[in-house]
Amino acid sequence: PRVRPGDKLVLRSLGRSGTLGAFVRTADGVHALTCEHVVSAPGEKPRRGTKVACRSRAADTRGVRSISLGEVTHWGDIDYRTATATVDAALIRVTARRIAANPHGVGRTTAGSVPEAEALNRLLSVQKFGATTGLTRGTINGYFNLKNHLIDGFPCRINGVLAVESSDASGIFCDAGDSGSVVWEHGPVPARAVGLLIADSFMHRGYLLPIDRVLTSMGAVLESEY
Repeated sequence: PRVRPGDKLVLRSLGRSGTLGAFVRTADGVHALTCEHVVSAPGEKPRRGTKVACRSRAADTRGVRSISLGEVTHWGDIDYRTATATVDAALIRVTARRIAANPHGVGRTTAGSVPEAEALNRLLSVQKFGATTGLTRGTINGYFNLKNHLIDGFPCRINGVLAVESSDASGIFCDAGDSGSVVWEHGPVPARAVGLLIADSFMHRGYLLPIDRVLTSMGAVLESEY
């Protein structure tokens, strides 16, 4: 079975899980994008070489429990001492042999990404596929400075975050375990990426880091092949 965005990431050594957001490319090859807090122990920075497995939706239907995905190589700048961050993101160098394309054409050169100003001005309709809640839809409806974003109980300030309100009948855009999902523009194919899901609220609202900020900080571009 192929590993694909939206699959569940599993770090057995840390007892952690999250969502594989998208495949990206750096000078070192193809990586999987997720959140930094998904690949680290509570209150600690990630460790290079931490092994990550993936519980593929396709693998589950065939009775395969998990697939080795790769190792952690890059991460953002969460600072638990100063309780600040600009990017909660991480890259996993992919060693899995079979991976699927990014959803809805995300990453194709004709698609690109949505600038945060456009996402706000247009009240953009978006969607994501998370390991917990699956495919959900919502609308960008705000731009916030998260003053007390809790990462495993540790408060952290992250400025310039896009907010998403659910447009589904369930009223739920995301939940625990969806961190690391890449959110993309709903409608056109190929679709443009909008942001990386880093948090949810008690009202199941989603909070995104603008995707261009994430990719620039990681020295990466969205993968256009596969």
